[in-house]
Amino acid sequence: MYSLNVNTEFLHSKPYGFELFFINLERNRMAKKKDKIEDFQVGETIYRTTVNKMHKERKPYTPPDIRKLTAFIPGTILDIAFKKGDEVKEGDIIMYLEAMKMKNIIKASIDGVIKKIHVKEGVIVSKNQLLVELK
Repeated sequence: MYSLNVNTEFLHSKPYGFELFFINLERNRMAKKKDKIEDFQVGETIYRTTVNKMHKERKPYTPPDIRKLTAFIPGTILDIAFKKGDEVKEGDIIMYLEAMKMKNIIKASIDGVIKKIHVKEGVIVSKNQLLVELK
C-alpha cells in the first residue's frame, strides 16, 4: 500500500491506483470550480466566456492621439529642431532621440502648430513618454 499527502490530508491507495486517483482528483477540482460564463466586451465585439481577474482589471483600449508625439523607445533627446508656436508639416523632423547608440528621428505626424514641447535637449525619456503636442 502507498500513501500520499495532498493538502494536509493523508490518502492511501493500492499499487497502480495512483493514475485513477489523480484523474478523479482533477475532476473534483474542476467540478468545484465551475466558473461562471460572462459577457466580455473587447471594442464592439462581445464574447461569452469565463473571465478571470486579469481580464476584469485590464486597462481599456484608447486609440492613439496623432496630435501627441511620444517616445517609442527609452533614450536621450539629442536635438530639437522646432520651438513652441512653430508651424510644422507632416514628415518634418521635430527632434532626434538617441537609443541604444542609434539616432531615431521623431517626425510630425500631421500638419499643424507646436502647442507644447514637454522635453529639453539632453533629457532621458522613458517609453511612451509625451514629447510634443501639436494643434
